[in-house]
Amino acid sequence: MSIACSIVCRGRRPAKQEAGYTLIELVLTIVLVGIIAAIVGTLLLQGTQALVAEDVRSNITSEARLAIERMIREIRTIRSPTDADIPSWTVSDLSFVDLDGAAIAYAVGGGTLTRNGVPLSADVSNLSFSYFQRDGITPATDASEIWTIEFAFALARNGESQAFRARVYPRNFS
Repeated sequence: MSIACSIVCRGRRPAKQEAGYTLIELVLTIVLVGIIAAIVGTLLLQGTQALVAEDVRSNITSEARLAIERMIREIRTIRSPTDADIPSWTVSDLSFVDLDGAAIAYAVGGGTLTRNGVPLSADVSNLSFSYFQRDGITPATDASEIWTIEFAFALARNGESQAFRARVYPRNFS
């Protein structure tokens, strides 16, 4: 007598074999996978956005640093604190003659910082120049009183903005 016959013969039936998943199990699995995917997707999106924002800030800083270093280097070479060597020194622009006799002018137009009309940096706003006497506090009222020159501007790109400022003492001022 076989085992199957002995079980059936004694009034017992073999256990049903499960052939698949129930609809409830499938729906619960889909919901749980969806929740986990949404959480992981949100974390990945935030990480990607932070990476992009940091890249934009890095580019802004690099571009501004190049512009600032050039401006500092050239402002240091102003020939003398006279009206002839500093013909224009307003809040929004600076024109001067360097030690080699070359005329240099910095200004912002249409959001672009220019040097002698050639673009130096884009997306610039609020460029301002300040001119101070020897004490570094009192504003200069005449070119002969200029002892230090301070400039500030902001760069904004893709929703990221950074402000920059530098104070320069021209070498030949006494």
